[in-house]
Amino acid sequence: MVSPLLLVVGIMLGAGVLGGIVNFYLAKPDDVPPPNMARSVIVGTAASLLVPLFLNMISSELVDKIKGGDEVKPFVLLGFCLVAAISSTAFIRTLSDRVLDEAKQATKVAKEAKADARQVDRKIELIEDLGNLPGSKKGLAPALAVDTEKDGGWNTDPNKGQFGGAPEANSRVLEATITPAAGPSSAGCNVLIRVRSTDPAKPLTGDVTFHLHPTFGKWARYTVPAKGGKAEDTFTSWGSFTVGAVADNDDTRLELDLASVAGGTTKFYAQ
Repeated sequence: MVSPLLLVVGIMLGAGVLGGIVNFYLAKPDDVPPPNMARSVIVGTAASLLVPLFLNMISSELVDKIKGGDEVKPFVLLGFCLVAAISSTAFIRTLSDRVLDEAKQATKVAKEAKADARQVDRKIELIEDLGNLPGSKKGLAPALAVDTEKDGGWNTDPNKGQFGGAPEANSRVLEATITPAAGPSSAGCNVLIRVRSTDPAKPLTGDVTFHLHPTFGKWARYTVPAKGGKAEDTFTSWGSFTVGAVADNDDTRLELDLASVAGGTTKFYAQ
């Protein structure tokens, strides 16, 4: 039994040759350029091979139905390919024009999308420049700090040096993963913080208290229970700062300056 793919290819090639011959005999002796059998067959075959592209552009499922075993559709495809081959020159020019038009339209849409993205980036920059954005948690939108020096101390890093000065101690390590939250022009970044054990013989248990920047409001200090030997959480921040962590019933104190962790945007580290 012939495979559906070979059947489709055979139909296109056969129809291309047959249509090219028909095209040759339908041509007038005084046509310019003059009729030529080899040329007609080559151009007809090329036109026939372009039929799947044409069918795809009109969202036809003809080829898929042939692959699915439909016994009638091969004859429909044969008809399409014969028509394309017989009118090969006009068919190829029309299809080429349509492909070029769709390519131009796609380029236009892409340019408009880029322009919209730039406009969104400018709005994000304007919002961030007009007011320093504190961090947010659990999908809650941040509020603007009216007076950043008095309300939360935006330009301060109060956790720096308050939790031992290092991200690793007592077989525990505090680490973070930073990824952009909005785009390269935004300071907003998603931060995953995690405390885990570095010694399998001393698994992390109990609660871990994370200390974030004061601009996080009620989330400036909160507790996460250890699960599976680690305690982790995610938040969004519009600037880097030092994260503090307390574990093992206050016996382990860790701190990590997010400015030392790669992955964020340039503006994130500049805040």
